[in-house]
Amino acid sequence: MHADGWPKDKVTRHGAVGPEERERWEGGGGVWTRVPDRQFVHYATAAYESDGSSSYEPLPLAGRWTWEFEGDSFTKAVAEHSTEYRPNGTTEAHARGVNKGAVMTAFEEARTTALEVCSQIPYLRPLDSMV
Repeated sequence: MHADGWPKDKVTRHGAVGPEERERWEGGGGVWTRVPDRQFVHYATAAYESDGSSSYEPLPLAGRWTWEFEGDSFTKAVAEHSTEYRPNGTTEAHARGVNKGAVMTAFEEARTTALEVCSQIPYLRPLDSMV
């Protein structure tokens, strides 16, 4: 505005008096010094009741672009799988990775492991099925 010849009082009235002073960044986490990595990740999930029956029909293999800061979704692994036991007695099978075929294979392994757990742990079964 000064370069365009505006008088100082007019510049002040418009609120363009200079750069705004701000405190140093103290937010949660650090500031990235580079562009985070991005990867297309395929994933699949299934859940089983304590008797081994499906909680729901497993969804087809899906995928999406994920960023490095998405800790629960991002991976550079070809394929990885896990099995999680929930307090309500269900067992979940998860698989994810960057190679679609490898993820499908890992998902089948996770499902097999989940079904084995359902059959081996009697305290996860409902009480009425143990009579």
